[in-house]
Amino acid sequence: MAKSPEEKKKKKSTGWDDIPESSRFSDYRECYERYSFPKGEWSALRLVGDIVTLDVHWVPTLKKDGKETAFAQVCRKNLSEDEPCPNCKGGIKIQSITLSNAILRDKQEDKPNKKKRKQPTDKKFREKDDKFWSPIGVVQFPPGAAQKVKNLGRLNKAKDKKTGKTKNFHLNHPKFGRDISVLFDPTQSGSGMYDIQRDDRMPLTSEEKGYLLFNLEKVFDHIPKASSMVESLQKAYNNELFDNENCNMKAIKSIVRGKTNFEEEKEEDLKDMDSEQLLKFAKKKKIKLSKKEKKLKKKKLRELIEDRMEKDNDDNDNDNDNNDDDLSEMSEKELLKFAKSEDIPLSKKEKKLKKKKLRELIESRKGEDDNDDDDNDNDNDNDDSLDEDLDEDLDNDNDNDNDNDNDNDNDNDNDNNDDDNDNNDDDLDDLTPKELLKYAKKKKIKLSKKEKKLSKKKLKKLIESKN
Repeated sequence: MAKSPEEKKKKKSTGWDDIPESSRFSDYRECYERYSFPKGEWSALRLVGDIVTLDVHWVPTLKKDGKETAFAQVCRKNLSEDEPCPNCKGGIKIQSITLSNAILRDKQEDKPNKKKRKQPTDKKFREKDDKFWSPIGVVQFPPGAAQKVKNLGRLNKAKDKKTGKTKNFHLNHPKFGRDISVLFDPTQSGSGMYDIQRDDRMPLTSEEKGYLLFNLEKVFDHIPKASSMVESLQKAYNNELFDNENCNMKAIKSIVRGKTNFEEEKEEDLKDMDSEQLLKFAKKKKIKLSKKEKKLKKKKLRELIEDRMEKDNDDNDNDNDNNDDDLSEMSEKELLKFAKSEDIPLSKKEKKLKKKKLRELIESRKGEDDNDDDDNDNDNDNDDSLDEDLDEDLDNDNDNDNDNDNDNDNDNDNDNNDDDNDNNDDDLDDLTPKELLKYAKKKKIKLSKKEKKLSKKKLKKLIESKN
């Protein structure tokens, strides 16, 4: 039986020991009051309570003024490693962050009178919109800074009176913890932006122990659905914000074209199905199985179905990649070369257009050419590989003709044939696909069924090579 999301969900609040040695920004910040470190100034604070470490994706988007930026989405893998995450599959930039409650010493020193700072007695956690005064804020550390805090804890040693032994205590320990001073310098890069120093050791007072903390577990209520992630990726793709530098383009194309249904993947866990359920699943997914395969044991049947599904997805991805001239990834120079190769006419003024307008113009002209070349409303979606093979064959035929011309300089028949072909070229340009087929029949030029379905341009070229 499949586990519910609640059963899958593991404890998220952890200790500083759980910071990974090497770690990997939604809006999850609605559930707490974040303290932003001032630029170029030292901030004194005391870390308190458990921490939360989570992975977030940076998804490209556009500001209102049209400038490119990115917004954060919490990775679905934070719920469980089994959770399907479109951003992970699309190779979207991911970063690990660590959140902790902290007593902000500057704010604590400016505390108001007792009436304004009185906490309610019926609350367990502090909330962002609370009106009562509190020096508690939430600090956010990137991986390198979190590692520095962890390392400072390793240097914080004290003697335990109960055991008489000296041991390490993390900086957020209520009794043996220490304040830290943080200098944030955005002019530096990476972990160099954060300079973190430990201050004096001091136990928390009874008042400090009584401060209400933010419930950092709530950040996991802000994990978006897979469908919401797909919508964000679709919008970024339509705005041409993806390239091979910030994502896996092949995976992104597959996602935005609807080839991967993340919700279904989540709901239908093949590992929890018996043989009968696996056969129903295969039928639903239109996966063909022979009589012999249907009688396989549960494990082998599941593996077979998974292999067939994976193969189908790969085939779909390849089909899409082959069938698309992906103009969105081309530079201005590449677009002009493409237009030239496709015989798409462009004026001098048009050639100087910016990339986006140039691409749209070429796409519109290409669409017009495709419609002109259609014969009896046949789709012009011939197999790309077949077209390429035919083009290669035609090129080879032309090369052979040229070789023969060079070897037989005195051959008058060849000269005459060349003249005839030149004349035929002029005539063939004005013929429709039907008239070209009649011409080929008249000249006793044999054409296969596939060749007869070629577009006007390729059909003309083929007839000329065989004539």
